[in-house]
Amino acid sequence: MVGERRRGSVPAASVQGSAAELHARLDEPLPDHVPAGMGTALFLKGRCAMRDGRRVSRLSLVVDGDAHPVMAHGISGRRTARAGDMWWGIASFAAVTEPRVARLALHAALDDGGHASAELGAVRLQRGLDIEPVAVSPGTASNRPLIAVCMATFEPPLDLFERQVESIRGQTYDNWICVISDDHSRPERLAGMREILGDDERFVLSPSTERRGFFGNFERALALAPVEAEYLGLADQDDHWHPDKLEVLARELESGAGLAYSDARVIDEDGRVRSETYWRYRRNNYTDFTSLLITNSITGAAALFRRELADRALPFPPPQGDIFHDHWIALVAMATGKIRYVDRPLYDYVQHAEAAIGFTNANAGRGRWGGRMADIALRVLRLGYRLIRPVGQLRYFENYCRLALQARVLEVRSGESMSPRQRLALSRIQSCDSSLAGAAWLAYRAFRPLTGRNETMGMERGLLAGILWHRIASLRARAGRMRRPA
Repeated sequence: MVGERRRGSVPAASVQGSAAELHARLDEPLPDHVPAGMGTALFLKGRCAMRDGRRVSRLSLVVDGDAHPVMAHGISGRRTARAGDMWWGIASFAAVTEPRVARLALHAALDDGGHASAELGAVRLQRGLDIEPVAVSPGTASNRPLIAVCMATFEPPLDLFERQVESIRGQTYDNWICVISDDHSRPERLAGMREILGDDERFVLSPSTERRGFFGNFERALALAPVEAEYLGLADQDDHWHPDKLEVLARELESGAGLAYSDARVIDEDGRVRSETYWRYRRNNYTDFTSLLITNSITGAAALFRRELADRALPFPPPQGDIFHDHWIALVAMATGKIRYVDRPLYDYVQHAEAAIGFTNANAGRGRWGGRMADIALRVLRLGYRLIRPVGQLRYFENYCRLALQARVLEVRSGESMSPRQRLALSRIQSCDSSLAGAAWLAYRAFRPLTGRNETMGMERGLLAGILWHRIASLRARAGRMRRPA
């Protein structure tokens, strides 16, 4: 499989004889369980230090006896030096058919030729999410595939929620069910939602007993889809669908697409049109896998996809950094099948202050302050500001490590079915942080917006800022170790 990393087994004598010498801890505790599905990965970050002061030359993350080099180690700050050096890495887990326990540890190779290990803990791996799909109520027979509209809600404004519900009721496609995963809204808000839904059996409201956040709530909504549904789509709580949205997208799936999505008209909460297209300032992209990996352009509410895609996308990767549900679904779609785009709005996207990510942010960049020269000047200023401002560490962990995690999970689940070009893209993304060639490739891509290829919104510059932070921090740590006596 592409991206296979150098690995090996930890010497048994090292684990038993010197495990107590290495002190290690995680910044965040291990989850009690991890839904692995067809394979997954977990980002881990912590600190470690040798109790006797010896230096670590190589550090490996050990999963059930298999050792994989960590992404980085050895960086420390003045305020946290006593806690040990920072380390981080990604633990991969193969497909799970039966629940099992995976044990994790750190293994250190020392400068003097010695070895040491420390246990990190254990996680229980399970096949799925332990969420039962809803049952389909007997209804009018149809020769069309059943579509499950998967809506995620949390304290929805009832007027906008009602408008969205009515727009789904008004679809020309007649064979659908709408499952609503509510993210622990207040009882009075749930009562208002139930009143709007009435006795329409095509709507199933399923409140969650805990807050999951939008990422986990959309995951739950997809898992609730009835097994009979051949096509699945996502719905926000406050948009407005055009009557033929499902009809048009289903036609694209029936002609062979794995996922189909459309343009959107952008409106405000009062229904005033802000933009006739979602792509007013930004270039659309559904063919360039590398660009899609760096920045998503397939909005979940605009998409309809096959059941097979949902089965491969679920469960979602454990969240890390700035991760979004629709980005993950889009990556799986492009890695495993065909994507088609309908070049006209099929729904109205409501832009308001409470949106998780809005049209303005998603299209930040060219066109808002003048022509091409003004845009180039603005981008140059932004690049300089990002490099100067001390946000590199945030960019690194929020953006780059999130990309590395998604790339690893894609490898585990879909590596064999991906094209050589797609596998090369995953390899390049994961090499940006470890090789000059990878960083140079990313730097080259940072200039693409100057030629109008702005589908990534210049995300490469933010990634470079994060990688630059890591390189500088590593050099400073290395210099500090050289100044200290052995």
